[in-house]
Amino acid sequence: MKQKTNKHLIEGLIALVLIIGLGWLVLRSRNASAPTETTNTQNSQQPATQTPAPTNTTPATNQLASNDSVAVSTQSDNTKVVYIDNVNLSKPGFVVITTEGPDDAVKVIGTSKLITAGEKQDLQITLSNHILDSSINYSVLLYQDNGDKVFNIKTDTLLTGKNSSATFIAK
Repeated sequence: MKQKTNKHLIEGLIALVLIIGLGWLVLRSRNASAPTETTNTQNSQQPATQTPAPTNTTPATNQLASNDSVAVSTQSDNTKVVYIDNVNLSKPGFVVITTEGPDDAVKVIGTSKLITAGEKQDLQITLSNHILDSSINYSVLLYQDNGDKVFNIKTDTLLTGKNSSATFIAK
């Protein structure tokens, strides 16, 4: 009788271990398939937060491919260079660094050279007549080139996809 009890106890423990193992595998596969966002950081910098896309009442011609994206980390204070972690463009365009002026007007303080379509990493943009200041919030915007290979805020198209802009601060 004792052997039957021991046998049933062992069978019960094996069944319990199998059920726990199966549950763990199911939970693990659910977590592995959940989308996650990663941001490259350098020197323990905090990742930048995404800014909401500007609203636009014109037809959605500027909402191009959903793979247009930009990522930037916190920058060093008192420098004239902004380091862009990565950019992905569906068509040639520009990375534009902006800040708000005293009258809430957007002020362009730096632009990249023309960037070809595709993914680029570790870009450097030198600011024109501006040094990063820890008291200011900065934005990074993507523009599609109109074909002339020169940035012009009035003629190039602002991209307004989900990840086509980001903000950063200087520390």
